[in-house]
Amino acid sequence: MQSYMPFINEYWPFIAAGVICYLGAKFLYQSAVSWDPNPGAARSYETPDKVAEADDGDEFEENDGQNPELSSALPWDLEHVPLEFKRLPVEETIQRSLEFYNLMSTRRTVRFFSSDPIPADVIRNIIRAAGTAPSGAHTEPWTYVVISDPEVKKKVREIVEEEEYINYTKRMGKV
Repeated sequence: MQSYMPFINEYWPFIAAGVICYLGAKFLYQSAVSWDPNPGAARSYETPDKVAEADDGDEFEENDGQNPELSSALPWDLEHVPLEFKRLPVEETIQRSLEFYNLMSTRRTVRFFSSDPIPADVIRNIIRAAGTAPSGAHTEPWTYVVISDPEVKKKVREIVEEEEYINYTKRMGKV
């Protein structure tokens, strides 16, 4: 050790600077490696099923009746209805698919709302049918709104047309 003393005595500022630079670089590297620019994104991908199981609760439980507008659209005691698949004969499948095609081929995009009154039972049945639509792991709770006020209908149309214009001119390219 004595033989190195003249060297250390002569070059101690450089040695100290080297040690400080090494420790600083090591610290910066470790902090850069552990830094997460997207908190929460570093977790492995979780399917909607896993997220729903992890939550294991419902955001509506926190309501405690303080805000009646924030409540589940479904009853708490709603029972699961299992799928009862019934395989149809090929001939019937072909016939039904043709009927479905013929019905669907009559559909058209409309730009105006009808002013004709629609019976409330028809609206209820349409909503009931739409409510059977599947959603990804039941994580997209469907919400349906029935609008009867002509002014609100007009505003909805304006909003939809504005969004459509933006979609065609900016998102999907020039028309």
